[in-house]
Amino acid sequence: MNRKRLSVIVLHTAENTRTSKLIANCLRLDPAEVIFVTPKPDQAREEWKSDPRVQVIEQPFRLFMGWTVGAKRATGNTLLFIPTDDEWDQAALQRFLMPILYQQADAVLAKEDHRRNAGRKLLVQAWGQLLNGLTGSMQLQTASLYLAPFALTKEAVQRIGEAHLANPAAFHYKLCNSGLSVVSQMIDLGRAKPYSPRLYGCLHTELSAYEKELIGDHLAVIGHLPPRGAFSDGGRKRAWINRLERNPAALSFSFQQGRSFVRRELYQGKRLSVIIPACNEAATIQQVIGEAAQIEPAEIIVVANGSTDQTAALARQAGASTLELSVPLGVDCGRALGAKYATGELLLFVDADFAIPASDLYPFALALSQGIDLALNDTNYYPPAHIAKTTSLAARYALNALIGRTDLGVSSMLTVPFGLNKNALEAIGWPRLICPPLAQTALSLAGCAISHAHRVEIDRLNRFRPEKHLTVDTLSLAAEQIVGDHMEAFQYFYKKQEVYGILEH
Repeated sequence: MNRKRLSVIVLHTAENTRTSKLIANCLRLDPAEVIFVTPKPDQAREEWKSDPRVQVIEQPFRLFMGWTVGAKRATGNTLLFIPTDDEWDQAALQRFLMPILYQQADAVLAKEDHRRNAGRKLLVQAWGQLLNGLTGSMQLQTASLYLAPFALTKEAVQRIGEAHLANPAAFHYKLCNSGLSVVSQMIDLGRAKPYSPRLYGCLHTELSAYEKELIGDHLAVIGHLPPRGAFSDGGRKRAWINRLERNPAALSFSFQQGRSFVRRELYQGKRLSVIIPACNEAATIQQVIGEAAQIEPAEIIVVANGSTDQTAALARQAGASTLELSVPLGVDCGRALGAKYATGELLLFVDADFAIPASDLYPFALALSQGIDLALNDTNYYPPAHIAKTTSLAARYALNALIGRTDLGVSSMLTVPFGLNKNALEAIGWPRLICPPLAQTALSLAGCAISHAHRVEIDRLNRFRPEKHLTVDTLSLAAEQIVGDHMEAFQYFYKKQEVYGILEH
């Protein structure tokens, strides 16, 4: 390779016995220079220093700041960035660089084989998938600047700005929106990377220093995007909900009290309210109510909004109370309205378009009665590879990591059934329920007890709607709304962090 073309920037990210071999392999690429950025220049080997192409630059440790330092020093018109995570043989690096050296791309990002997805690596891939979804770069899948190596033309670096390399998420976002050609290359070490306790060490319920940096970088990008990242809101009647919150008497709707259900003190003296939003669900509503009635609720509330069939009448026949509105409130708003008027201390939320057996509903109510504030459906039955390459699931995983609950995986208030303690709801306000990821974030920040209660695989039960779920090469309408909901939650967290410094990195 022409040494006038290539500058290699090696960032010291971990103590590693393979660093010497990495530097040697980089030199075999015949670069103009190898720039080694390290907080410990005294540890640079003499054999590196003796090669005039090797520059050792001291940089006090702050993860990724070294990319900026190295890029500013580089003289080549192609820049290859490598951390000291592995030795990376010459042949692998040559293959990786081919698109950029043959002028087929301005940037080459790495993506890893999903089948080798293990442990906390999933967080890196989830954020990569999410960021590429935000920029409309779905073809890049999980590729990101956090999966090294990556390569950029000097022109691309100068157009975006070297300073942005200190936040790889910000550079990535600007790069994908710049009009430059960005491609991804599969990488596969075939072996485990060296482990750095300083970077990756933490308890299972905590975030490592690396993860805090990663999340903080992405949060800084999302926090400055338009509200919801400009994604669809799913037609929610937010103004209607806001008016109701300010003045409950200002809006009128029909309420009819249902019958009293048999109760045997299953819940330590607490009352259970089951809330079912519904729109044109006459075919299933009575079966849904029938299952819910078996777990001895104090009341079942059906919020019939925008129905033109007999949903409300059939619900009343089955003994449910009904809140009836002529207009559809939009997704999740019916849950919020039902929660506002529920009288029970324990709230259980189900959908009206499919019946969940009573045996699968009861654990959620039981968990609430035993002190859990938010009882979630455990939806961690997806393979990690599916999570990594599905933007809506990647968003769920990223949000749970943000609130320090990687143990929740992709479980979310987006998925029924879930249970909520009325006191916890009052701590965040019932209108928050119109955006489930935001509600989950607010509950976490309020210190509420959040836990899995049971696993119900609702993918087998949920109704498939082609107009919402089908798409080609873009996010579906349903995925757009889900991603937008998570953007709303991320931005809420970002504002809280600005005030309280929640996420230190």
